[in-house]
This record gives sequence, structure tokens and C-alpha cells, in this order.
Amino acid sequence: MKSPDATSQQLSEMVREATGREIRADTLRQKLRRARIRFAELLIQEVADGLEEPTADRIEEELLALGLWEHIRGILPDDWRARLLS
Repeated sequence: MKSPDATSQQLSEMVREATGREIRADTLRQKLRRARIRFAELLIQEVADGLEEPTADRIEEELLALGLWEHIRGILPDDWRARLLS
């Protein structure tokens, strides 16, 4: 991201300038939140697919070893472990 410290309003303005489309700051915030959650879920699935025994603990260990856990742990829903097993 070019401007990781930008406010939602500033990001909204950047989107408008880049695309010509208006997007409200609160809408943009919600879309970003959903995109981050989806990215974390896809990352977990990708790691799980590469493991022989993809338990939640093993996935977390692998993400820690890869240096990725710190980036996604605050994004994941509380029930990510249960979702993985379903």
C-alpha cells in the first residue's frame, strides 16, 4: 500500500482520483476489513493445503515460522479454528 497511514477519508479520495468513482470512507473501511479477512482466510487455506496434517495448531506454527502470523492474527475472526475444521 502506498499510504499505510492514510485515513479512510484520504483513501477514499485516492480511490476517487484513481477510478473516478466516489466511495464513502465508511464503505471503503468496510471493504478493506472484508478484504483483509478474506486474504487471511485464503492464506490459512494455502498453508493448510501444504501440510500433511493441517490442524489449527500446525497451521499457526507454520504461519509463525513464515513470519506471517503477526500480520493476520488480529484480522482473523475468533472462530477461525472452528471454521477450518468444518
